[in-house]
Amino acid sequence: MLTYNNILNSEAKLQAIGAHKNAFEIESLYPLDIFEQLVAKTGECGLEFSCKIERERLYPARFNLSFGQDRKFADSFKQILSFFRQVAGRVGVTINYDLLQEFLGHNFDWSKVEGLQTGVDLRPEVANSRLKLIFRIKDYPERLETAVALNHGCDTQEFRALLIYSVLVIGFDFFLDGRSEIELYPEIKKEDFQRTDVQQQLLQVLSLPALQPLEASDVMMVGFSKANPDNKIVYYRLEDKNNFLNYFSANDLTRKVHAFYQQQPVLKSMWVGLAERELSAGIIQNINLYYNQSFVNEKT
Repeated sequence: MLTYNNILNSEAKLQAIGAHKNAFEIESLYPLDIFEQLVAKTGECGLEFSCKIERERLYPARFNLSFGQDRKFADSFKQILSFFRQVAGRVGVTINYDLLQEFLGHNFDWSKVEGLQTGVDLRPEVANSRLKLIFRIKDYPERLETAVALNHGCDTQEFRALLIYSVLVIGFDFFLDGRSEIELYPEIKKEDFQRTDVQQQLLQVLSLPALQPLEASDVMMVGFSKANPDNKIVYYRLEDKNNFLNYFSANDLTRKVHAFYQQQPVLKSMWVGLAERELSAGIIQNINLYYNQSFVNEKT
């Protein structure tokens, strides 16, 4: 017999997206309706609801879809490409796949993929809206080095110091005006935060204030992008979202977003992303908040 942690149907997923849209007064932005169609026809998955706060401006039309382990990622990737093609069907929209094609190369080994996501980050100006594609690869040094080569300027001593594992998260941004970017995220887990050698490596890259939230985190990533070569973005997965205000200063807008998600049926954990220089200065004006909901059935 099956019991359900979350109701596994399209209506439940779209209701969750609708609650976020209503809370933050998201207008009808292209191509949100096409993304919702993708979500509705995907089986087991995770949904991420995100808000970017830049001083007093809020950008809430940000959603990610994580494909469940119950299916082959190669099949999920085909579904993502179909979604991208639908989006590109609008006049004036251009998606540049060059970076992605160079990364995949020939005979890409899907068995090395441990996670796959796609999503949208939408703005009123279509040219500034983007589609997202995220891979998590493990034990795939050839593609890791390919990704590093594509992200010109990120192959630094700091980047290498954070490659604790043979794991790398690789994010592609496809702007709807044809621009594309790649960002690399070395990942470090909680069990390694207390290792002396890892602490020394972290101190080569990050300031002491940037290490403080690790007390409440189980994973940390640092984003490296040629778009922000001198501004490292640090991501923390807080084990309990109720700890957010204990570690990060927040303006009224940030508090409003967080208060809403403290009342929603999302996971206990949350992700926080911000510039290391702001965290070090103690004045946080720009921050990304991420909340997740799982749509997976549980067997009993």
